[in-house]
Amino acid sequence: MRRMIVIALLLCSQNARAGDFWSTISEDDAAAMARRNYEKAMEEGDSLASLAISHATNNDEMKRQLQLAIRAYENAELARPDAPEPHFRAGLVLRNFFVECSDHVGLTWCIPGHPSPIDAARMADEWMAFVKLAPLDPRVDYELMFDIAIANTHAVARETNPDKARPRLEAALSFYQAALERVNLIDQNTTQRLGNMAETYMMLGRLDEAISTYEEIVRGSADSETTYGLAVALDRDEQGQKARELIRALGADEFERFKASVVKGETFFVPDGEVYYYLALCEDAFGVDDRAAIDWQRYIDSGAHPQYDDRAKANLAALAKHKHKPPASPAHPLDDEP
Repeated sequence: MRRMIVIALLLCSQNARAGDFWSTISEDDAAAMARRNYEKAMEEGDSLASLAISHATNNDEMKRQLQLAIRAYENAELARPDAPEPHFRAGLVLRNFFVECSDHVGLTWCIPGHPSPIDAARMADEWMAFVKLAPLDPRVDYELMFDIAIANTHAVARETNPDKARPRLEAALSFYQAALERVNLIDQNTTQRLGNMAETYMMLGRLDEAISTYEEIVRGSADSETTYGLAVALDRDEQGQKARELIRALGADEFERFKASVVKGETFFVPDGEVYYYLALCEDAFGVDDRAAIDWQRYIDSGAHPQYDDRAKANLAALAKHKHKPPASPAHPLDDEP
């Protein structure tokens, strides 16, 4: 009989059901039971995560064990909603193996720089909960803030409804800002973070802030990707001539290097279709009108950022008015992709 009562207690705890049953036990007993469930779930999560790494040569088994580890940490969260640690560990597994997986070569389910929006959203939510519960934890640092920001950005990669995307983008922006508040010196990594913040401003339609942020970076850096980002923001702000002058000042060789970086996956965009705006604007600037026309249309068809479709269409229409015969265009950098 006593064994059956214990089983009933565990089932009630796991299903988080409230009822008359709970009025029959003391608060101390309930707290002790929650602690036991929490500790058991945390131990299970840690064990499963370690077991997953030992199956590194078997992708299917490794992924299964990792998903079970995340589920165990989620059970720990249910047992103790006030505990930050399960959120941190679940987020860490998601980050290392499902979102930012570049350190683990050979994972069949994760492409570095192109995580599933669902996995990115789960990671962001876990670590945002961790920050909320433990804001003074020393692990709440520059890198964690940046990881949360970029995960929120990845989470809207396929979201076509601006109203649904906006809360994620606003969260991303706030964590980019929080990350930058934690550093005193502007280095190469910080410059990259500022660039991501400028992109987020642009995704939110806040072009004045995007332009001013890009200009701040360009003043202290010769990074061509940042200059291209500034050019795109200027063009979307209907400063097309200035945008094209910036691109031409970098030179055709730099554009070829940029295209090669895109092909190699070293430079990527969220959503993926955003790359076509960059390519089209650069091709437009160098007079490769036939290729620019293709990429303007590819951008429009991608649905990457519909708020800028009208500007892309205006650029496409302007190409049709050109009287000169366009020069032969180089092979498109993305034509070989599936």
